[in-house]
Amino acid sequence: MTWFVFPKPRPRAELRLLCFPYAGGSAISFNSWAAKISEHIEVGIVQLPGRENRSHEPFIKSVGALIPEIGAALRQLDARPFALFGHSVGAVLAYELTRWLEAREAVVPIHLTVAGRSAPHLPRPERALHKLPDVDLIAKLRSFNGTPRVLLENQEIMDFFLPRLRADFELNETYTHIAGPRVRCPITALGGETDSLAPADELGAWKDLGSAQFSSRSFSGDHFFVHQRESDVLRLMESTIMPSRMALS
Repeated sequence: MTWFVFPKPRPRAELRLLCFPYAGGSAISFNSWAAKISEHIEVGIVQLPGRENRSHEPFIKSVGALIPEIGAALRQLDARPFALFGHSVGAVLAYELTRWLEAREAVVPIHLTVAGRSAPHLPRPERALHKLPDVDLIAKLRSFNGTPRVLLENQEIMDFFLPRLRADFELNETYTHIAGPRVRCPITALGGETDSLAPADELGAWKDLGSAQFSSRSFSGDHFFVHQRESDVLRLMESTIMPSRMALS
């Protein structure tokens, strides 16, 4: 099983950035980052079961079941320092993986960047998107503005795509935050100015979950600002995770 995809391997890069995609996403979601980020950083993207080269594997629909699997795979990588990035449900996975690794005192991230997701300890409105009929779920996707219209109107593509999306929504909607030790590495929270799924105050609450430096930044754009403002997001991430790397020296 291949849990991490490296679109542009950089074996001499001094730092890795491991990315967790949003609901419905896969390794291809952040392919472009590998070529556009600093040459000092190697981008790896988490590939969950049921996606692309793992399409023959069943979905895993529980955060608690996923994290030990990803953690074990990460510990098999070489010992270069690494930072974690997660968008939307990917932010939850990156956060819980950080907690899992720090609890084991082995390999730990030097920085955690979360995007497009309110802090997980906050009360969340009851949502059951994964249970919606297809027509209603597609209408929701249209309102999120993250799926091209030409795809939403293609029934064959939607028949293929919706099971993956439902699995990710279930992953997110059945997740419950359990209080515990604060994350020890620095946390950066990123958001879109018009993202109704992660308003600024709920994004800023991530600071309550860490014991080290916290920063936040808003970008023009909606829930998918990470693509709409890709270059600006990458430049900001370089300026935050590289200092964390230097702090280890």
